[in-house]
Amino acid sequence: MKTVWFQVAGMCLCFAWVFCSFPPVDVDVVIQASLQNPEQVLLRLAIVGVVPGLLIPAASSLISSRPTKLVLFAVGCLLRLLGCYLSLVAFRLEDPFPLLFVSDFLMGCGTTVSLIFWGVLLHGQDIESNEKIFIASFAAVGLLVFSIGMFFSLHVVVFLFVMPLVELACYAIVCARCTCEAEQGLRRFKRAGKDFFWLMARTCIAITIVSFVWEMFATGVGALAIPKLALFGTGLAVSALVIWLFTKYSSNVGFAAAARWVLPIMAVGLLLGSFDDIASLSLACLLLAAAHASLETILRMQIIGFSRKDDFDPMRIIGWGFAAIMMGAFLGPALYHAVVPALVQPGASLVICVLAALVVISAFLFSDVGEKPAQALSQPADVVMRSVKMAEAYALSNREREVLEYLLEGRSHPYIRDELFISKSTVDTHVRHIYSKTGVKSKQELIDLSKRLAI
Repeated sequence: MKTVWFQVAGMCLCFAWVFCSFPPVDVDVVIQASLQNPEQVLLRLAIVGVVPGLLIPAASSLISSRPTKLVLFAVGCLLRLLGCYLSLVAFRLEDPFPLLFVSDFLMGCGTTVSLIFWGVLLHGQDIESNEKIFIASFAAVGLLVFSIGMFFSLHVVVFLFVMPLVELACYAIVCARCTCEAEQGLRRFKRAGKDFFWLMARTCIAITIVSFVWEMFATGVGALAIPKLALFGTGLAVSALVIWLFTKYSSNVGFAAAARWVLPIMAVGLLLGSFDDIASLSLACLLLAAAHASLETILRMQIIGFSRKDDFDPMRIIGWGFAAIMMGAFLGPALYHAVVPALVQPGASLVICVLAALVVISAFLFSDVGEKPAQALSQPADVVMRSVKMAEAYALSNREREVLEYLLEGRSHPYIRDELFISKSTVDTHVRHIYSKTGVKSKQELIDLSKRLAI
């Protein structure tokens, strides 16, 4: 079995565990409590893992070796198991809050460790592999959460204790077989700079918006066509399709492009949520879940992609970037519970229209500044010379010759997409034309042919 499938399985179990531990459509769980005292604010911070997400990367130079990461990953899984156990004990007490605070803090810390270390593993792989892993993972997450919500809802606790152990086994296998992640030791890294902090700020704002909208829907939704967790799982599976379409057909996979793709889906979900019939509410739940998961996943991929730039410390970039996502997941519900009770008899239609306008407008508030394609780096002289000879010999177009230069360098299709600012589908079409005109069937054959022509 290939290592990538263990990675897909491990990430699937990690996200599925989060969704089953804190059901996003169950308003009776403790994280839906009102924010009337500092303890509850701290509780939410602990749940989403913001605090450990900020602190763990700060010690990246001390935990860079694989054995250390494996040990910490195991500790994170044990914290999640201990947190689950304490939660079960807490609900038997007359005052469960103190013990729930501890259990949720442990689960938040454990989940944060897992997410950071899975992200660092992805940092060591190419863009195309990462996109495929995320898409496959969320397709699997959707299927798993749907199955648990539909058929095993009475046995969720069993899954909560089993999934971290299987995830740990998957991580251990990936670490043992992975050759792409270099040991970094006490290496000195470059500071990320203002571009990264701007990315974190926009990420936090975007997740705050979608979390606010989701909290509004989840708090007021009643009966649905199928169990809520199963329907949410279906939305997660749909998000895998949205991510695939986005990475294939969007000419820009930056922040603004993601907002323009995902937020209109959320606006439609909001409008459907204004109706009272079960069918509309069920479809709204599916669309809102798909939009939320799609945007969050795309932002995670962008953070991992940013960590490859220059000479940045991947654990710090990924850890703090993921912490911005977690902070947005905290701020959205917090703002909802702070704002909505203050409104005097808010009309449901008015609130929905305002939020829909906010979602649609926000897609245009985030400009493409910093996402325009930079001036392409000069290609090596021999690559340019070989591409010119091949273009002349096989009547390639100017755009095909541009794509050819990257192919002769061994670049992947997503890399070419990002450099030339065209969709991956367009890149695939140009590559097919190049292969057809030159009579080759693979990138290596193309490179060999160019070298023969250069002699």
